Amino acid sequence: MEAHPWPAGRDFIIEAQVRDWDDLSDAIRNAINGYWSMEVEWHVGAIRKAANLVGATPWGEVPFEIVYSGLYRAILEHGSIEQPEYPTRLKLVNTAEGVMRDHYTPGMVLACERTANELKKAGLAL
Repeated sequence: MEAHPWPAGRDFIIEAQVRDWDDLSDAIRNAINGYWSMEVEWHVGAIRKAANLVGATPWGEVPFEIVYSGLYRAILEHGSIEQPEYPTRLKLVNTAEGVMRDHYTPGMVLACERTANELKKAGLAL
């Protein structure tokens, strides 16, 4: 990726993008149907727009349930955004055991998987 003409602006966009991933996780958790809402759609769009400007957020800075469920990859693929090196499924599974035990419930991963499926099924041009 070429040098950004406004380094401070690039840093601001990157920080906002990381916050949007966290906010997306919260929006999925708070969605009435458990996986999709207008707020979810808004955050997906904001993430995609930021990624088009500064590149994708490294997967290690994205909430784990979003990466593990495939939603991270689905959002980037849907937006035709170049993806950073993605962890192998084995690495994700090995990481998941500790992370899920300490921080998340299986229901949250299921909700993110359903969100990824809805994104793919709807073919939303976010």
